[in-house]
Amino acid sequence: MNLLSLAILSYALADAPKEMSSFTQVLEFETYAGINVRYYGNSGEESQKIQEYIDAANDAFWSSTEYDPTALCKSQDIDILDITIEEINDRSRMRWVSWYSISHRVYGLYRPTYTYRERSEIFISHDVTISERQRAYLVAHELSHYWQDMMCYEQSEEDADTFGRLFMQTIED
Repeated sequence: MNLLSLAILSYALADAPKEMSSFTQVLEFETYAGINVRYYGNSGEESQKIQEYIDAANDAFWSSTEYDPTALCKSQDIDILDITIEEINDRSRMRWVSWYSISHRVYGLYRPTYTYRERSEIFISHDVTISERQRAYLVAHELSHYWQDMMCYEQSEEDADTFGRLFMQTIED
């Protein structure tokens, strides 16, 4: 292993979420376009719910947005980490977030891919103050960011919020 590879690996490991070791459930499945999803959480029931949200959100995303599924400029697998509200808002753990532009507590985050990491990451909160409906919205909202990234589009909070709200309407019907 050359020095540059070692430096990149060391940086990636140092930047990995420390809470990963506390997970008791890992579910791995394929979703749209053969994308591999790994969900890290704490119960089998939550794992199944998250998989259902992801599958439903993918179906809704491609059928109800103006995005074109043939416009993918990259295809990367994704990890979904179900962490506490304290962990997701811990600025020392989530150093990669542009905290200066956020003035409120965060319940979900999307971490785009970079050359030294092979997988994208979605962080969602399992805080007791969040309802199942809000968790479904979070999954859809952050998944929208993921697809924006896979199409090499600029990240749009407005589009992700619009899709999250649209998704909530589709699961209510």
